[in-house]
Amino acid sequence: MKRVLNNRLREFKLASTRWFDSDLAKLRQVVDALNGGGWLDNKDRAALVSFVDLWDRSERNIWKSPFVDEVVSSEALGKRFSLANLQRAWSWKLLPLPNEKSLRIIMNATGFEWIPEQNETTPAGTDLAVVFAGVLITNPLRIRLSGPCERCGRWFIKKQLRREPKTNTCSRQCRDAVRSPKRNKEVRAHQKRHKLELACYWMEKWKELSEREKRKYTDWKDFVETKTETEPIPLSLSLSKQSRDALPLSKKFLTRAVNDKKLKPPREGKTK
Repeated sequence: MKRVLNNRLREFKLASTRWFDSDLAKLRQVVDALNGGGWLDNKDRAALVSFVDLWDRSERNIWKSPFVDEVVSSEALGKRFSLANLQRAWSWKLLPLPNEKSLRIIMNATGFEWIPEQNETTPAGTDLAVVFAGVLITNPLRIRLSGPCERCGRWFIKKQLRREPKTNTCSRQCRDAVRSPKRNKEVRAHQKRHKLELACYWMEKWKELSEREKRKYTDWKDFVETKTETEPIPLSLSLSKQSRDALPLSKKFLTRAVNDKKLKPPREGKTK
């Protein structure tokens, strides 16, 4: 019986999601797509990765920015991964429960079952990146999706959620490599570069403020620190998870960057 079920799971197809496919099996298909397992071409895979990254940056809360702005809000209706588009990718279908003896033993029931089915009559239903996004955000185990691995860059499924891991790695080998002194030095350098890019972004925004708006803050450092604490990360910047965890930018970091000539403080212009 176990062999029969394993064969069923291997034959899993999004076009016909059956009741005996476990949530874990569906999540594995999403991970396979994110890792370039052959479901999607490079362009569609990149789009799906961007969607998951958007979800991550919103702390996996659909009502937080930037996810709510890009997916849920009415302004996002025309976008590829908008809520309306995700809905069009699926439809419900009534099917009789399988008649195989082994499966009847598990269910101990006969009758019909409602199942979601890929709606191939709409453009969204034939867009596999959108279909996979729908599979992910409706999966009860979606919180277990993790990645990309700090070492190999692969997405993976967490085995347990007891506590927040010190490293975001997919295996013991990757974890040991990430904890090495050389790797730690590389990560810190990567973090610093990303933090400087974010500081430059908000420094440019500071220059655009009027004198009246600038009076709300002590100086430009106070403005940058406040914005990196309260505002979502701009979509134009792609920050790693480690860099996002290091926010907000402190005045101490900004002062040190100026003293080391890594940042050039903005000149105070004329009143607008």
